[in-house]
Amino acid sequence: MHPSRPVSPLDPRAQATVSQLHAMAKRQLTSMLGHYLPRLPSMLLGRPVRPPKDMAYFDDKMLPIDAAQGELLYLLARAKQARHIVEFGTSFGVSTIYLAAAVRDNASGGKVTGTELVPSKVAKATAHLAQAGLANHADIRVGDARETLQHIAPGVDLLLLDGWPSLAADILQIVEPKLAKGALIVVDNIAQFSAELAPVAERLRMSPYRVARLPFKSGTLVGIFDGSPECVRHP
Repeated sequence: MHPSRPVSPLDPRAQATVSQLHAMAKRQLTSMLGHYLPRLPSMLLGRPVRPPKDMAYFDDKMLPIDAAQGELLYLLARAKQARHIVEFGTSFGVSTIYLAAAVRDNASGGKVTGTELVPSKVAKATAHLAQAGLANHADIRVGDARETLQHIAPGVDLLLLDGWPSLAADILQIVEPKLAKGALIVVDNIAQFSAELAPVAERLRMSPYRVARLPFKSGTLVGIFDGSPECVRHP
């Protein structure tokens, strides 16, 4: 028997775009490893990782989910028949493509609302979505997610937390009252930034959530909001 060829759930146009972007991210890997080398002991010990002095270093860095994670996002969004998806940390739009493809294929008339702090990344993500044929299925907001997501519509079916780790708890608190019953929450980098993401992990282990950790290399949490917006109260 011949080994089976990997099959992507994406259509050829979207797959070609994400394959190109994953290849770009791979070429950046050496630089990224060198940048994080001084922070490796803190990361391995689960301690907070000090942000770099020059945040502009990340302005041209991909920092994407890997292909397996993207395919999982697509399948989760399809299985959920997600219509209203919120993404914290759009970057160059890799995860956005997987999510927007799912929204399109769900044929629900929905959209992905992404948010990204760096304007140049928003421009590139928008171009990548157009290249993938998905420009009409995503809206990327420019600015601090703590502001751009303040007034999102209720009924969020899926929330992806993949932006700056120390802000993830704030974003969950903002979006939580807008979650639909049965909404999915996906948190990336739980292994690499365990200290920064500890408040999010703790919250997802409490009612009204059910959560599981998946063994991707960066660590991924997937939770289900097993409640209703009325049960969420924040001071």
